Amino acid sequence: MEPIETRSKCVKNFLSSKENLSPEIEMTGRGDWTLSQLHHNLGSGPCDFDEETPAHVRTMCKPMGATNTSVLANFNNGRLGNQISSFASVFSLSRRLGLQAAYPYRTVRLLQQLFDLPPLQILESQICDPCTGLHHVHLDEYNGSPADFHRGHLIHTEAYPNYVEVYSADLEELRKILKLKSEAKNYANTVHSNIKRKSGKSNTVCVHIRRKDYQSYLAGFGGRSVGVAYLNRAMQIWRRQLGDVVFLVVSDDLDWSRKKLVDDDIYYSPTPSLVEKSKLPRDSVAENIAIEDDILHSIEDRLELGDLLGNNGAELDLALLAACNHSINTFGTFGMWGALLSAGESIFPDNFYENEPPDHRRMKLAKNSNWTFLDVNEI
Repeated sequence: MEPIETRSKCVKNFLSSKENLSPEIEMTGRGDWTLSQLHHNLGSGPCDFDEETPAHVRTMCKPMGATNTSVLANFNNGRLGNQISSFASVFSLSRRLGLQAAYPYRTVRLLQQLFDLPPLQILESQICDPCTGLHHVHLDEYNGSPADFHRGHLIHTEAYPNYVEVYSADLEELRKILKLKSEAKNYANTVHSNIKRKSGKSNTVCVHIRRKDYQSYLAGFGGRSVGVAYLNRAMQIWRRQLGDVVFLVVSDDLDWSRKKLVDDDIYYSPTPSLVEKSKLPRDSVAENIAIEDDILHSIEDRLELGDLLGNNGAELDLALLAACNHSINTFGTFGMWGALLSAGESIFPDNFYENEPPDHRRMKLAKNSNWTFLDVNEI
């Protein structure tokens, strides 16, 4: 078996939570399933809410009767991009299938850090004991015989659902639901305004580069990270089309990005420096900490951003992507959602693999008119 150290974070998350899946495994009677079978047939997160769900969330819950319409849910312990994709997939699939949509508290809690969400059906507040009090049925099994499972069941998707081809029809409504918090929106507007002022350009194109943890995932499909040639070609396309353009690089590897992408019209996300300064003791400098950055000169009060400074500032970087006019992407749901929330046009790589990853296949099935796929083998 492949050493766990070489696996992606998503797989590590699954392995670390596997022991908590025992209630679901017992219900299936399939204790002999391999890891890949568990990953497909069960959620990747623990179906055990008692410790992490506040009591007030469960106050109004009730047992689910056999005549009630079945609930569609997803249990994943992924990060922000995965959680948004999970939410959107359940939101749209439940409509298509005539099921109730419900979202685990941990998913709603994570999304609430960045978005001003309307009231949502939280699984634990809707149904008492959703792990042990319901018969869990995988979506594939439901689709094979809907009449048998349409009432009194909990239908769960694959571990990390990203049904882009389904929720694309609901994007306008999803954008209204996924409304950025004012703090995140103000931060993004400040950064973009400063870039435009400093560069004298009126269009910002975000360049999202994911490198670190995704490489082991790509390797499983005979894939490879796209390099500078793809990024330069994509930027050249935008320079030709827009002329009046400046680029903002957002990445999990800004050190690599700063070395490889250098030009007068390229800027870099100030979020990492902001996050680092937020870790300083409150009395180490002053209550108000100036951010020494070429595009973000100061934040009047570092506490203004609150929880958005946690999680390495991922929420703030997604806000930056959502505020761009257009974008260039590499891999992953995080950058994809930046493109979807911005509603601008976006360039994605293609043919970077031997076997097409499921997410990438679904993205092309969505036939989004704002997306262009650039063949990396023709660069």
